[in-house]
Amino acid sequence: MNPIKATVYYLIAFFIQPILINLFGIESSAANLVLCVGLVMCLFYGDRDNAYIFVIAFIFALLQDVMYSYYLGVNAAAIIISMLLVFVIKYFFNLENPISILILSAEGTIVYNLVIWIIYHFGGSPYSFLVYLKHLPYNYIFMVIAVGACYFIMKKFRKKLKTDFLR
Repeated sequence: MNPIKATVYYLIAFFIQPILINLFGIESSAANLVLCVGLVMCLFYGDRDNAYIFVIAFIFALLQDVMYSYYLGVNAAAIIISMLLVFVIKYFFNLENPISILILSAEGTIVYNLVIWIIYHFGGSPYSFLVYLKHLPYNYIFMVIAVGACYFIMKKFRKKLKTDFLR
């Protein structure tokens, strides 16, 4: 995948995000599409492509912080940490199996929300860990659906490479 195509995927996810929250959000909780696209790109593309995938994800996560967040960089740090963890542990899973994708999306969701809560907690936020746990089931359901949709859409449109490990 070239950087322009990756940027288009992230741009679409960035603009669909507020629509998704307004239409399908439960208790102001919905899937973070930039995280979904980042997780799926970490799953699909090899080591050669991951450098700019992380950079583009970081830029769009910072844009999300500028547009929707109280603090700059928290969302970006959480997305990058989640993507790095998925990138490291993806080699232990069979990525053709949908159950593996569910497990990796659950890991990405939990790590993303946990990193955000930790940063906010040390930044002086009054929210307790129970508030984090209260929103986690809704967030998990939305993320699994969104990562699954992104996975099957990107799987359909990607080209088969000789060095691709998902053949």
